[in-house]
Formats: sequence, structure tokens, C-alpha cells
Amino acid sequence: GASESYSVPSVSGATSYTWTLPSGWTGTSTTTNITATVGNSSGFITVTANNACGPSVIDSFAVTIVTTPAQPGAILGGSQICQGGTQTYSIAAVPTATSYVWTLPVGWTGSSTTDSITATTNGTSGTISVAAVNSCGTSTVQSLAVTVITSVPPTPGSIVGSDTVCQGSSQSYSVPLVTGATSYSWTLPSGWTGTSTTNSIPVTASTTGGTITVTADDACGSSAAASLPITVTLLPPQPGAITGNITVCQATTQVYSISPVAGATGYTWTKPGGWTGTSTTTSLSTVAGSTSGNITVSAMNGCGSGPLKYLYVTANAAPPVPTISVVGGNLVSSAVSGNQWYFNTAIMPGETNQTLTPTQNGSYTVVVTNGSGCTRSSAAHIVTNAGISSAEIKEYIKIYPNPNAGKFTIETEFKSTEKLSIHILDITGKNIYGDENLNVSGKFSKEINIENLPNAVYFLELSVGSDIYKMMVVKGL
Repeated sequence: GASESYSVPSVSGATSYTWTLPSGWTGTSTTTNITATVGNSSGFITVTANNACGPSVIDSFAVTIVTTPAQPGAILGGSQICQGGTQTYSIAAVPTATSYVWTLPVGWTGSSTTDSITATTNGTSGTISVAAVNSCGTSTVQSLAVTVITSVPPTPGSIVGSDTVCQGSSQSYSVPLVTGATSYSWTLPSGWTGTSTTNSIPVTASTTGGTITVTADDACGSSAAASLPITVTLLPPQPGAITGNITVCQATTQVYSISPVAGATGYTWTKPGGWTGTSTTTSLSTVAGSTSGNITVSAMNGCGSGPLKYLYVTANAAPPVPTISVVGGNLVSSAVSGNQWYFNTAIMPGETNQTLTPTQNGSYTVVVTNGSGCTRSSAAHIVTNAGISSAEIKEYIKIYPNPNAGKFTIETEFKSTEKLSIHILDITGKNIYGDENLNVSGKFSKEINIENLPNAVYFLELSVGSDIYKMMVVKGL
């Protein structure tokens, strides 16, 4: 669109000149100069000198069209800046631009004619703009709205979350959103894990209490911190040594115990397979099975169970419960060896054979010991006819099982038509069970229940007329 003049020196003998212009240009001349209006195409301007004999060789001149620069691209730099802060803003270089014109919000300082400017703010927000310039003019302006931040965010509100937590537990803490904050900075007690730049944070507690803090942040800095003191409840420590027998016999009652553990509200015990007994205290009463293995215990509180304590226990099998049969007036144990006979609960020295010939009326039992040293006792066998031939034996008393877990059966057969009375005495002689005037003529059977009594040795008295039969009953041993 510009008007430009072009010329050549006068040529000797020339009577005229012929000019040609690039496409779209306008202008005519037959002299040594031409004034042209520039079109939108680059190209060549040419000229020849002419006379009556014809034109000279062409002279040419290359011309390039220069346009107004394009609008600059996006302005790079912070759209939020602190009062008094310094910030650099820039654009990508614009082709054909020879310089740039920057404008800043009122009161800001800084100047530049390049594609970047370093500006210092005052307290005024506004718009930064830039245009590209060349000899043809100035481009369309590119702009960026900028906000001046005059203060840091306010202190966050109260931290929401548990202030008493369990060791190793997962927790979440948060604060209400803070106006003007662009991020948040959290700090945790020593050993805790978790990160966040938002107004909430998921964490995993360690073994140490302390304080959780959070600040609200923006480009100008951080607020004062909100804080929450935290107490950590630890899992109980491992219990001390378990005391109790490490070699036991099957079916025997064993007691294992530990010292109390600080902070424990209960205890969890485990036993080898086949053992019975439960406890949530510092001691466990258990009846041994036939399987060896670990007795374990851990202390508990509201946060869970602490480490286990172990005690390996070897269980030796007990012999089968022996039975007593009568053969030809003799008492015969079902065990071939390991026998020891008792009369009215007293040991019979030297009587260790499978067969025993009773010499007095009363209660006979046999205790069998196996190679592991474990014992089992038979039910009491009552002899009322010592010295009488086998043909005359017509009465008997059986008690089974003995030992027992609290229930046993009395089985009798008497020729007498007298009534039967049953009494159970404890070791001090105190009567703790009684049943009177039972009809026992012929065969008689009755189950006795002493499950409510402690494990101990008791004495059974059966009275028929003027005859009194005494025998030992063992519960739980």
C-alpha cells in the first residue's frame, strides 16, 4: 500500500523508457523514474531504454513486500504477583517484528523493546500488554490480566481428625478451605507418613505422638499454622516368659501363666491341637491333648494384639484307662505291665502284677504307668466277698468313668432288699451330695453329676442296710 519511487540514470541515445512492475502494483512512466503504489506481491521491477532501433537489455530490481507484524502469542508469566514483587514476562518472537511495545499496569515499573520485560509491581492489579512493531506498523495487542496480592492467606480453621490414635492406624485430617490459598503445607509427627498440598491429608501413624500443623499458602507466602496435638496409643509389648511344665502327660490339667503386661486389657492364648481350655487373663488352665506344640500368648488393648510369646510343650501319650475284671475271685488289670494296685486309696506296696488276689473287702483301684511316666487310674472296684468262692459272688459295685469330668455312673447288683443311700464327701469329710432310700434289689444304675464341684478327689459312701461301701472318685485329674 505504500507509494515508492524508483529511477535509473539517463541512457545516451535513449528516447524513452519502458517500466514493468510486480503483479498488483500500479504506476506508469516513460522516463528515467517511476512512482508506484505497492501491491501485495513481491517480485521484480524492470526497465529498458528505447530508441527508433528498439529496446536495450532489461535492467531489473528485486522488491519484497513487508507486512504489519502478526499479533504476539500468549504472554508467559505469573498472573498473580505479590505487592512489590518482580516478575519477568515474555512472548515468542514474532516474524518480521523489529521491536516490541510493552505497557504495564499503573504504577508498575519496567521497560523493554524486546520480546521480554522484567516488571516490578506496586499495589495495583491490571493488564500487561505487548505489540510487535516493524517499519510497516504495529500489530494487534496481546494482553494478560494480572492480580497483585497484597497479603498472605489467613490462618486455617481447626484441624478436623482424631487426636488419639492407634499405632500404625490410617487417619485423615482436614481444614476448611482458606480464601486466596493456592496450596497447603502439612507437617506430621516424627515417623508418620503422608503428603498433601490440599486442605486434607491421609496419614499413617507411627509409634510417636506429636503435633500436626498446616499452613495456607499463596504466591506471597504462608499463613500462620493451625495445629492439633496427637496422642498415640501403642500396642502392648510382648509378654514375658511363660511359666509352666514343658513336658506333660495327655489328659492332665496344666496351668501356664505370665506376668501382667503394662497397658494390656486382655490376653489371647493358643494351645496345641486337641488341648482344651480358654482364658483372657494372665493364666491359662488347660487339659493336655496328645499333640506337642506351642503354647502362645499375646497381650491386647483397644488397638489390637501385641507380639506373641511362645513356649514349646512336649505332650506324652497316656496309657489307656485300665479296667478291672474278676477272674476266679482274683482282680485282673487290663494292662499287662506298669500296674500299681491301691486299696481304699492307699498304695499296696509290691502289688505291681496284672493280677491281685483281694484279702479284704473294700475299694480296689489300679494305676497304670507307661514308658513316658504318664498314668491312668481305673474305676474303683468294690470287693464284698473276699475269701468267698467265685460261685458265691453275687453282688458287685461299679463306678465309671473314674477319673471323670464331673459325671459318673454307679452300677450295682445286691441280693439285699434294703434301701440304698448314696453320699459324697470331700477330703475334709464334709457331706456335699446325698440321695436316700433308693430301691436297689437286683440290678441298679444311677448317673451322678458333680460338674459344679472343683476338680479334686472325693469319697463315695454306699450304705445298704448295715453295710457301708467306701471308694474314691476323682474329678478332672
